[in-house]
Amino acid sequence: MSEETLKKARCDAKEDFEARVSTAMLLPVINGLALKFLMEQSKKQIERLSENQKEKLKEIMGEGEPPPEGDNR
Repeated sequence: MSEETLKKARCDAKEDFEARVSTAMLLPVINGLALKFLMEQSKKQIERLSENQKEKLKEIMGEGEPPPEGDNR
């Protein structure tokens, strides 16, 4: 391999590494923002439910009931 080819390969590898590091840092932030947005939207929608609908939702979700035996939640 020529010196020029090695320099190009080194530069390409360095750029690839920097892109991976940037992605590794940004991905958790983006994930957190998306999760926060979804949680806020869910909260808004739950607030809009009627009392009857809220009770049905609690029933479905099993709120207030102890988890079944053997459930490690």
